Amino acid sequence: MTHGSAARRRNLVLVCALASSCALACTTTMQGGAPAGAPTIKKVEIADNHGVGDDDIVDGLATQPPRREGFLWLRKVFRKLDRLAMEQDVSRIESYYQRRGYFSAEVAGTRVEPLGSDAVGVKFTVREGQPTRVADLSIAGLPKDLADAEPLEEKERPLAVGSVFRHDRYEELKIWLAAWLANRGYPHAIVKGEVAVDRDARTAAVQIEVDVGPRAVFGDTAIKGLGNVPPSAIENRLAYDKGDPFDPSRLELTQGRLYQLNLFSAVRLDYDREGRPQETGITVSVTEAKRHEWRLGGGVALEGGFDPSQVRLEVRGRSDYLMRNFFHPLATLRLDFRPAWQFLLAENRNGPAGEATATVERADLFVPRLSGKAVVGYDADEYEAYTQRGPLARLGLSRPFIGDRLLAGLTWRFRSLTFAEKSPALDDATQMEIGMTDPYRIGAVDQNLAFDFRDHPLDPRRGFYTQVVASEGGSGLGGTSNFVRGTGDVRGYLPIGERLVLAARAMYGRALASDLPITERFFDGGANGHRGFTFRKLSPFRLGPEGEYAPIGGEEVVLTSGEVRLDLMNIKGYPFGIVGFADGGDVVEQPGGLDMSHLHWAGGFGLRWNPVVSLRLDLGYRLNRYGPGEPASGDRFAFHFSLGQAF
Repeated sequence: MTHGSAARRRNLVLVCALASSCALACTTTMQGGAPAGAPTIKKVEIADNHGVGDDDIVDGLATQPPRREGFLWLRKVFRKLDRLAMEQDVSRIESYYQRRGYFSAEVAGTRVEPLGSDAVGVKFTVREGQPTRVADLSIAGLPKDLADAEPLEEKERPLAVGSVFRHDRYEELKIWLAAWLANRGYPHAIVKGEVAVDRDARTAAVQIEVDVGPRAVFGDTAIKGLGNVPPSAIENRLAYDKGDPFDPSRLELTQGRLYQLNLFSAVRLDYDREGRPQETGITVSVTEAKRHEWRLGGGVALEGGFDPSQVRLEVRGRSDYLMRNFFHPLATLRLDFRPAWQFLLAENRNGPAGEATATVERADLFVPRLSGKAVVGYDADEYEAYTQRGPLARLGLSRPFIGDRLLAGLTWRFRSLTFAEKSPALDDATQMEIGMTDPYRIGAVDQNLAFDFRDHPLDPRRGFYTQVVASEGGSGLGGTSNFVRGTGDVRGYLPIGERLVLAARAMYGRALASDLPITERFFDGGANGHRGFTFRKLSPFRLGPEGEYAPIGGEEVVLTSGEVRLDLMNIKGYPFGIVGFADGGDVVEQPGGLDMSHLHWAGGFGLRWNPVVSLRLDLGYRLNRYGPGEPASGDRFAFHFSLGQAF
């Protein structure tokens, strides 16, 4: 055999192996300890169950229907019928019901039904009976001031009189009560309990015994695991002082502050338990993150209307390099490259966009918890009426206050831009009006004040958020335009039960002195604004000689939004829900031109799926002001595909 023949044979074997691996990963596998020749299970049903869902039962059985597993759920797994496993599943079902308070539940029968060649369906028929309910729940051993508390926040605790007795909820109650006591200064409480079940009467009497122990205060703090990071970085972020009343929320706040430093891969806080000390010491254990970190990513943003020519598509990439301990243990260098390609079908134009920046951030600059940031870079954007490109720079200081609920910031920013591919609608007079000059430089100072009382910044369910930003630009700051503008934003969230959240937002912005140059003017529309319009399409505009549409922005803006967010189910273990929304707003050329009784209104609905961050699809329908002379005239529908909640 020649050397070439051997090489070809090795290549053939390699190709066959790869093909076999792909087929194994992407098609079908068989699992289970069933006897040889057993048929394949095609479906599993639970019949006559009312108090417990099918999926809740089937997930705990050995007899399983086909499931998709692996990367992107490409692999479909079938199981073989195992009669012995079916018999064991009968006990599993009855035990499952008993743990949920159905002590008389039983499996009345099982059935195997042929479903074509070598395939069967399995049905378990249950007789649930009536559930056992909590008839009495007593808690002994509490100090008088705690025993009289509302009474023990019954709406929040996992088990209450009248509810179905479930053993898991009983265990949760003991854990919940220990945490409830810790939050009131008793971290060493011991919680025990007994349950007396009357099967005939279907009632349960729950008795909890509590030994609260001493009311504790914070003691000394020990720090473990430090290398390059100085102890002061942790000491400056302790949310408590020695001698303060013990409060676990102070430990959670401390942990959050340390993670925000972006210097640690793991942070753990624990407290002394042995001997139940009144002065309780705290141990902070950290693992420092790697000095070098590199991440790659990408994404797609898509929005438009039912007219394909109105679609805007942006394909994005990202390369992010991080170097910690950059000439100082608390300094970090970040190199961020975000290339994009934008397709603006309405203008029959596409082109490159994106941003490249180098950022140095330093914690505890000059004083504890004061952060400093310096950014230099270059960005490019493709808009309906023009493209813009140029360098940028920013210098900023920020610091949190009031338990990190208040954030104050001061930033100087600079941009030098050149404009190209200008729309014919932007004649010389319009360009002068909107400050599109050559050279074009923005030098400005932004003062930012934000109050954040949300329970979760990315997907809030409760609380409120408000922010005020004032911006002043001028030649003394490096720009070619003098301007002053202010914006305010208020958002609120209210949960109704476990699945429903009401959310609302109001935003207002206005030029306060002089004319605003083009990059400082207000635009609205898009996934995070007025969803009856696509990106920047809610704006004063100019029309060119051949109908070219050119949004030019305005000097006053208002936006109001309301949402009803409803979680429906879990898909692959992650929450999936729907949203109904109404958006109203307007942008006008001159301050004082807003008519609050004649805003642009749109209604719509959206889908949310939240595996890590919420994947969002919204469809908005304009309810008024869609005729000639209005922005985006005639486009009543707009869809938006993006990440994260709208607000």
